[in-house]
Amino acid sequence: MAKKKSGPKKADPNAKKGTRLEDFLDDWGRLVIPVGTAAILALLRFVGILNDISLGYVIGLLMLLSTMAAFGLMIYRNPFPDWVRWGTIAAGVLFLIGAFTPFTTEIYPGTPVKQISVSKSEESIVIEGLKGGNYRVDVLAKSFAEAGAARTGQGQYRIKVGGKELTGSVSDTVRATRGRKGMAGQVEDRHFQNTHHLRLSGGDVEVVPERIDAIVGPDLVLSIYKVWLSPYLAAGLLVLVGLWGMFLDGVFQDLTWRWRLSPWWGVGAMFVWTFMANYDPSNMPAAAIWSAVFGGLGGFLIGWLCSLLARRFLGKLRNKF
Repeated sequence: MAKKKSGPKKADPNAKKGTRLEDFLDDWGRLVIPVGTAAILALLRFVGILNDISLGYVIGLLMLLSTMAAFGLMIYRNPFPDWVRWGTIAAGVLFLIGAFTPFTTEIYPGTPVKQISVSKSEESIVIEGLKGGNYRVDVLAKSFAEAGAARTGQGQYRIKVGGKELTGSVSDTVRATRGRKGMAGQVEDRHFQNTHHLRLSGGDVEVVPERIDAIVGPDLVLSIYKVWLSPYLAAGLLVLVGLWGMFLDGVFQDLTWRWRLSPWWGVGAMFVWTFMANYDPSNMPAAAIWSAVFGGLGGFLIGWLCSLLARRFLGKLRNKF
């Protein structure tokens, strides 16, 4: 009895499930998504929906969300155990708290607990009734910022708040640059405000202006904000997320051989650190853009190094047991 010839196999409806997105990301998505996003943001800025500060904030949010999405997508697309998926969800919550919270409050700190104006002519000012805890102090060179066309040069200040010294500099200078083929240009370096983080014991807090250069003063405005999430706690949460990524890279090497997890954590963490170290409202959205570029590159390299170390040492333990 002749065997019945089998026809062509029917296409498995689930065979291409999820691969179209990967094919798009590997092909045109690498160009279309960044260019399209940049075009949309430029349009929103042009029509006035976003200002410079909100544009920088959106750029930072997209940076952090993209790192979370990349991390989560790799967990979703690979056959990790269920406990890894649940652990990654918990790590995502920690990342939200440790990265998004300080990034948001750095730009939008809320209403200041106290706002005072200090001058070099005053010996000291006493702030009454502050509760103990972590605080953020924004020092704005008000006179310097309002000088307009007469503003030029740079200067420094030194203030003691509750016995703790705050130092910084403000500037409005023009730097000469040299590009290709000997072409010269100029870049304006403008910086009016500095942010300081400190812990105060509470009660009556004395503010003593020890140094205010003539070009900076005579007036500085201090805005004091309550910080509910300590910078050290936020950094600790990000470290925990990084350790989780290293653990997965080291133990599940067969699932992370192509795309590592730790570099994506490094991109997000270093972006936040770089941005908070260089944020100035008068320098937005450039502060967010350059933090994304340099913080992202540095974070990716650091994350990759962490991944290599994890694969080396945890891989030995995995093979042993």
